Amino acid sequence: MTTIELSKPLKDNDKSITSVTLREPTGTDVIDCGMPWCFRTDDEGTSTRHVDTKAVGFLISRLTGISMMAVHQMAVPDFMKANNAVIGFFSTGATAAGA
Repeated sequence: MTTIELSKPLKDNDKSITSVTLREPTGTDVIDCGMPWCFRTDDEGTSTRHVDTKAVGFLISRLTGISMMAVHQMAVPDFMKANNAVIGFFSTGATAAGA
């Protein structure tokens, strides 16, 4: 679990949120929300990994229990901290998996 203190409070269902805690994702979370990155291949055939911000947003909502409306309200620095936390859950073993 990872807790993030928000630089700007969020409103979610008339509730003020000043921090969010992300739980570790499960297989169901990944199946439902997607992977937090995707691979793109350029014209020369080089494949690079890019963050899939839409999947990350869904995962932030799912792993914290806040609504997507609240995720959309997040200040960019707060979203980036949550993004890094989500990516961190997927980093272990990424090289062994061919990422």
